[in-house]
Amino acid sequence: MGKFFPKLSQTRVFIQTDEAGNGFNCPMLPVSALEEMNACSELMSKVDSVDALESVRKRMIALAQTVLPREFAENLNRFDIPMLSELIAYLMYGDGDDLPKEPESPKKN
Repeated sequence: MGKFFPKLSQTRVFIQTDEAGNGFNCPMLPVSALEEMNACSELMSKVDSVDALESVRKRMIALAQTVLPREFAENLNRFDIPMLSELIAYLMYGDGDDLPKEPESPKKN
């Protein structure tokens, strides 16, 4: 029996947009975008001014906007750099779960 590598065929990720588990399936970044992602990471390690930081942030936003639906892509300007980094990593690598999550049941006191 062969080894199972589901990432070889994964092309979409599920992005949850609210606590109820709603969201959307989004195309993953193409492998060709890995170079731009790595360039942003490299530039981030060399940032020496607020302008340089904002320039890298804009590149990160542009990268994520290549796959996000327009209605969500416009809101990326609200994301700080750690949140953008997390989103881009998810769009590039995904995780094992490309399906909607079940809503969490309220905790009883």
